[in-house]
Amino acid sequence: MNLFKVPKKGQDATLFKLFALINLSAIANNQKLYMGAIGSNGNELRLGGHEAPPRIISVFLGSAVSNVIDNKQAAELLNLKESLPNVSYDLYQEDTDRNRTSPYAYTGNKFEFRAAGSSQNPSFIMATIAATIASEVNKVITRLDNGETLESIMADLHSKTQNIRFDGNGYDSKWPEEAERRGLYVNKKFS
Repeated sequence: MNLFKVPKKGQDATLFKLFALINLSAIANNQKLYMGAIGSNGNELRLGGHEAPPRIISVFLGSAVSNVIDNKQAAELLNLKESLPNVSYDLYQEDTDRNRTSPYAYTGNKFEFRAAGSSQNPSFIMATIAATIASEVNKVITRLDNGETLESIMADLHSKTQNIRFDGNGYDSKWPEEAERRGLYVNKKFS
C-alpha cells in the first residue's frame, strides 16, 4: 500500500477504511481520556483560541478520506506535470484537505493529533492513542472470531462514528452546541 495516497479501490482501500474506522472508534469511545492525556493548565487555556484546536475532540477527514469511508466515488486528481514545465514525472494535486481547527485530522498520509501542547512530552499522549486503538482492534478481532463479517463490522463502526467526524470550522460559536447534540464531550471549564 502506498502510504502517501488515499487508496481508491481494492484491498488497500478496504484495509485503509477499516483502520480509519478503528481510529475513529477509538476517538469516539475515549474522548474524555484523550482530553485527560493532553490536560495541563497551560494547554487548557490554549485550546479554543490562539490558533489552537477547540476543547472538543473531533476528527477532520477531508473529502478524499470521507469518500473512501462513505463508499463514494473519489474525485480524479489533477496531474500537475502538464502545468509545470520542469516536471517530467507524475505529480498529483494533494487529495486531502487540511483543517487547522480540528484537534485530530487526517493530513495527507497520517492522522495527526493537534491538541497536545507544544511543551508537553508526547509519550503519554501517544501511549494513550496507541492503547485505545489497540483496544478497538481487539474488539474487531473478537467480533470476527465470533463469526461477524468484516463488512458488517465496518458498517457498524461507520454508523457509530458519524458523530465524531466534523469537517467544519471548530472555532464557530455554534460548534459546541452541535457537538453536545452529537453526544460529544464538551469541556466548558475554561469557556
